[in-house]
Amino acid sequence: MGSGRDFTAINLPDFWKLTFDLPAHGKSILPLNSDNFFEEVCGHVLYTLDNLKVKKTHLVGYSMGGRLSLYLKKHHPNRFLKTLVFSANGGAKTKALKLIDLEKWYRNPIFDGMKNRQSVIAKRQKAPKYGLKHYLDNLNVKRQGNLWDVDADFFCGAYDKKYLSLYQKHLDRFNIIADASHAVFEDNPEECNQLINKELYEHSIERAHSI
Repeated sequence: MGSGRDFTAINLPDFWKLTFDLPAHGKSILPLNSDNFFEEVCGHVLYTLDNLKVKKTHLVGYSMGGRLSLYLKKHHPNRFLKTLVFSANGGAKTKALKLIDLEKWYRNPIFDGMKNRQSVIAKRQKAPKYGLKHYLDNLNVKRQGNLWDVDADFFCGAYDKKYLSLYQKHLDRFNIIADASHAVFEDNPEECNQLINKELYEHSIERAHSI
């Protein structure tokens, strides 16, 4: 979950891949009016899975999609198996950053070392501008609650100093994507692809042996 484009390079030969464009990402213009955006967005995800007759699935999320993956796993644990979150914050006690300007956002230090920065900004600017700030403000870290205790595997870029520090503070273990900033799928899609396939395959083997 994130923008479907984030996962273009992810090839899962042993799994069926379903990608979501989150609100104001990619082609999504989903209007949200709820006081609890996390519940509403997650409700749309569950509704989609129900329509497709998917009873259980793995979750892979990036950034905001990673936070929503954690929220889904915490509140609907019986629906989700392996949960992999990339560059996602498990919760913040301090006031969350409000993302207003994409140029300023991508100059944030977490994107130091990011490849193709301008092309990524151009892609994001194609989202419906009238809704982007609205969604980001209402889906910010402060509103999600504490999700650090969720059973999930965390990943962040080697150049993402902020998230390296955050993960070291809150997690006993996490995984580092080499040669990548916060935008791990943009900077090193090959390693992301290998890690996702490895984690999902190993989980499937363990689950088969436990049955």
